[in-house]
Amino acid sequence: MQNFIFDLDGTLLHTAPQVLQNLQQAYQKAGQPCDSDKFQPCLLGPPLQDIIEKLSPKLSYDIKNQIIENFHKLCDHAENDITIPFPHIIDTLQTLQKQNKKLFIATNKPLVSTHRLFQQHNMFGYFQDIYTVDKYSPPITKTQMIEEIIQKYNLEKTETTMIGDAITDAQAAKQATIYSISVLWGYEEDKQLLQEVTDKTIQSPTELLSL
Repeated sequence: MQNFIFDLDGTLLHTAPQVLQNLQQAYQKAGQPCDSDKFQPCLLGPPLQDIIEKLSPKLSYDIKNQIIENFHKLCDHAENDITIPFPHIIDTLQTLQKQNKKLFIATNKPLVSTHRLFQQHNMFGYFQDIYTVDKYSPPITKTQMIEEIIQKYNLEKTETTMIGDAITDAQAAKQATIYSISVLWGYEEDKQLLQEVTDKTIQSPTELLSL
């Protein structure tokens, strides 16, 4: 395998503590009650609009938009962000780069907060391109990100894989007709279904080095 397209949250970076903290604060700033028991890592992965719809389907359109706006402000300007890379991620990226593999990002995270985290953890140098949900307007899907990366960089599909922690990552890879690898250290709650829908599961990032 020569080309690796990575998801971000739950795959490369352990963002859940900071993201869930920001989301609860976004609800509070919008004057909405938030049950902390509902704010669990398994929520993460889909676009923010889908997460809020799942948490609060009865809220008005305006209130949902206010929560989204509050959340983006908190993420874009977060101080003392507690996000960290998962174990062995940085070493694995360094080794893949030395092996002349082509690395990319396809994430449902917005551009500003993605770039802030990459700067915080000195990760820009590993990736040829970064695709975020708001790279274009209207927002693009994970499948569209994968397809555009393949087309833009003239990648062979048989030498390209999508690595993510969510069932939706594996489904996006399937829709783009590339190989899917699902990580078991991420936020997907239904690990059994994840293993059924993906081509391969891994327990450690270092397993990517032998592909």
